[in-house]
Amino acid sequence: MLFIANKVKKIIVLFGLGGVLTLAYSQVQFPVSLPALKVGDTAKYRAVDLWNNKELSTSQNELVEIQNDRLVTRFTTSTAPEPRTAHFTREWQPCRTMRNSDQAVCAGAFKFPMQLANKHTYEKLPWPNGNGHSTATCEVKAEEKVIVPAGAFDTVRIECAGYYNRVFDGSFSGRQMEVYWYGPTIGRLVKSQYFDFTSSGSPFNKTQTELIEFTAGK
Repeated sequence: MLFIANKVKKIIVLFGLGGVLTLAYSQVQFPVSLPALKVGDTAKYRAVDLWNNKELSTSQNELVEIQNDRLVTRFTTSTAPEPRTAHFTREWQPCRTMRNSDQAVCAGAFKFPMQLANKHTYEKLPWPNGNGHSTATCEVKAEEKVIVPAGAFDTVRIECAGYYNRVFDGSFSGRQMEVYWYGPTIGRLVKSQYFDFTSSGSPFNKTQTELIEFTAGK
């Protein structure tokens, strides 16, 4: 499904194989401020391999503590059901370490306040497993209404382009592209897509993550 946004009239037209499917209005108000979060906010996601549309895993992420400059979450996945703790900045930028370091790097695609055409660059963000890092420049591209299993959401689309560099268990690098749809009404990621390429430029990974359920804290 392709989402096309008319930035002037804020009209979103959804196209599919059968033509125009629906017409909706996106109602994001810019600039988008830091989210108003609550302890207990819980998001569930599914990850899909876009090469074959096969589900790779599901995950759950619960906000358990809000600090002055950090968000603390507890998360589980279908492939690793033991609960783990993850730290983010108040802007939902993940804080991670390389495998040979205890020094956390906090960086990512989201930067507030969000405004159309705003750009920023994050550098050497460690991968979740610590075996490599990524660098990219991100831009707030559009407001879009998207539909995921959890429902329809007015979102901000952010596109990032850069490169990855593996430094442990082998050494190689290549280009990567990411697209994020952030939902201001829930203060969470609604959908994302990730694409990377081999050192020679051939497409390699192509995955999508989408929200399947959101429960607000009390």
